[in-house]
Amino acid sequence: MKACLVPLHALIFLVLIKMAVFEASMLKIQMWDGDWITTIYQAVTMASKAALAARLAALKEKRKEAAEENHKQVVEEDRVSKLPKGYERKLANAEWEREDAAKRKAAEEAGKDYDRIKAMNMTVDRAERWVAKRTHKNVDESIDTSTHAYAQLQQYKQLSKKMKPDVRHYQASMEDVDDDGADSLRHGSHQPTAAAIDAMVTNLEATIAKKEARKKKTRLDRATHQDTDVDAINDKNRNFNRSLERFYGSYSKEIKDSLERGTAL
Repeated sequence: MKACLVPLHALIFLVLIKMAVFEASMLKIQMWDGDWITTIYQAVTMASKAALAARLAALKEKRKEAAEENHKQVVEEDRVSKLPKGYERKLANAEWEREDAAKRKAAEEAGKDYDRIKAMNMTVDRAERWVAKRTHKNVDESIDTSTHAYAQLQQYKQLSKKMKPDVRHYQASMEDVDDDGADSLRHGSHQPTAAAIDAMVTNLEATIAKKEARKKKTRLDRATHQDTDVDAINDKNRNFNRSLERFYGSYSKEIKDSLERGTAL
């Protein structure tokens, strides 16, 4: 028995006729004799309009949802823009501090060392960043920070940051330059303003006052520690020794007393 092959366009035409008849029956369209083609066309047209209307309604619903979502994002961006600078970071830090305090309290209640637990859970990358931050590894080790030139450079950077350039005065001075151009050097041609002179005098007076206060503190410290044993070479070393005494004094007291008495350890 041979299979009957039906062309594809014939199948499509038959499906359309069945859909039209079904739509006509649903819409109660009368089918007159001799006018069945018009009836089928009306049914197909009404079905297409219904499908387009449903699609349009779906698109309107999506547009409404997109408008609502866009409005929510605009409101959120406006709220974030009105917050103080660094608010999100401060809020995250405060939340981390609260969680850290809760974990520390739970560890203390359990009789455990929270710092040790925290160190054991720290990753290698985080530990390296923490060490680099504490030891200032980013500083160029080839620079000698104990010289007067380095101190002078740091002071120059601090003074430069405090300076506020006067653009109007600079432009006016550029207009007064002769035909030689701005690259010409004329010694003694620059005339500083009264405000610049006052700022320089104020800065010098503040520097002198700071030096005098430092000298006065040094003399007071020498007078205070005159009757005590000399166990430091400067104030920084004295403060370091105080820190050592505060943390380890109770453990080294017996050894120190034995050394002072000259008895055997």
